[in-house]
Amino acid sequence: MTLKVIAYARNGHTDKFGIPRQSREESPILTRIIFEPEFRVAEALRGIEGYSHLWLIWGFSKVDSWSPTVRPPRLGGNLRMGVFATRSPYRPNPIGLSSVRLIAVRLNGKWIMGNGKLDETPTEKSSLELIVSGADVLDGTPIYDIKPYLSFSDCHEDAKNGFAEETRDYKLKVDWTDVGLTLDECRANNMLTTRLSRANNALLERKTHDETEEIKGKRKDYKIEDIEGVEEDIDGVREEIEGVKEDIEGVREEIEGVKEDMEGVREEIEGVKEDMEGVREEIDGVREDMEGVREEIEGVKEDMEGVREEIEGVREEIEYILSQDPRPGYQDDPEREYKLDYKGWNVAFTVVNGTVFVKKVVGH
Repeated sequence: MTLKVIAYARNGHTDKFGIPRQSREESPILTRIIFEPEFRVAEALRGIEGYSHLWLIWGFSKVDSWSPTVRPPRLGGNLRMGVFATRSPYRPNPIGLSSVRLIAVRLNGKWIMGNGKLDETPTEKSSLELIVSGADVLDGTPIYDIKPYLSFSDCHEDAKNGFAEETRDYKLKVDWTDVGLTLDECRANNMLTTRLSRANNALLERKTHDETEEIKGKRKDYKIEDIEGVEEDIDGVREEIEGVKEDIEGVREEIEGVKEDMEGVREEIEGVKEDMEGVREEIDGVREDMEGVREEIEGVKEDMEGVREEIEGVREEIEYILSQDPRPGYQDDPEREYKLDYKGWNVAFTVVNGTVFVKKVVGH
């Protein structure tokens, strides 16, 4: 028998470390089940909106061998159990089974069931996908089949859970107080880097402009000083006119000279007026630039609001993963720092006396 891959699972679990050991109803992690082109037939999902839960039948894509006995992590990693008495991936036929909640259905980018705000990831023009929660699968896991979950036949209230009952409610507390950089700050810093780079370039241009204006200002001061000097000369001429009234011809000649000087002064004043007009235009340009800066700041604020909403969702998912204790059961060293990759975020943490202490978060 040859199994066909009907779809692939897409989520933030890019590494095996951190994947929940079981599918859980309370899991906040969403997974997209994206159908392959051959099976992108909307009719194949007719009636699926009537079910709240589904069974996913999938393959362990990173397993290439099997073992008759395995060491369940929750039992400390030393006690061996039969592979058919566990849910270990090391099976003769590496097939997995997960019970998940159906959240939404999307066809060709449009929501035909569910709330579109749950996942706005761009899709192909011709696509078919399901959005589910609670899947305990790696990103890129092949899906072989999907079946509806029936509560009246699939749920057995008197079922026994074997040795798994011992760790059924096992969960760790998560403490974020040691984090040096929050998810929100990390994303914000990276987002603002581009904005600040552009602002820095604008400031450099403005500095060059200001230096040019400073030179112009000095030149204007010099001209104004000349004007003031000429005015002093004029006063002196007037005094001389009073003193040389008897030599009218000479006074007239001096007056003619003064008139010529005054014409030059007028020309200087006109030049100053033109320079001042240019200064006014520059000021108007600065005002327009400042308005643009204000608009940029408003844009950053809006972007940051969206980032905060996204970060809250990612933080909830990371906290859930950590609370499930992704470590192998035989690793219980309070001094050891573990690393978890999820949705592009690298989380460093330690575990001490049943509490996860998040030490560092680095991401986009």
